[in-house]
Amino acid sequence: LLVAGPSDGYANVILEKANKNGLSKQLIFTGWIGHEEMRLAYTVADVVLVPSLYLDAFPRIVIEAMALGRPVVGTCYGGAPEAIEDGITGYVVDPFNTKEMSERIIDLLEDPEKAEKFGKAGYERVKTAFNLDEKIKNILACYHDEFGIK
Repeated sequence: LLVAGPSDGYANVILEKANKNGLSKQLIFTGWIGHEEMRLAYTVADVVLVPSLYLDAFPRIVIEAMALGRPVVGTCYGGAPEAIEDGITGYVVDPFNTKEMSERIIDLLEDPEKAEKFGKAGYERVKTAFNLDEKIKNILACYHDEFGIK
């Protein structure tokens, strides 16, 4: 399991639990990594898990993972449910339901064809629903319609 993020108190809790269960050798903590390293982390991932409890209005990690063709398991909080099409580009789960979360992750790990299908659907979704050029055109059209600005 590759854990990308700061090595803070929460990482220590995870490592302590892994040690207790004899799993510490299966964990890799990257600490804070830059954009290029993060791209590499997405590329080598079979599934990207975004177990956020926060109300992230725009879940950039979800979008980045989908843009690189990776299936995503995200939570029902914040903007993740708007980005992830549940059962199509990944799964949306309640982060407090660890049984459901683990079942969704295992489902994708045990079914590489489904994971690939979700990844491709995610990539297409990013191209269409989160296309920067289209978003800019839409915003400019709003200003044009409202204020006559070209």
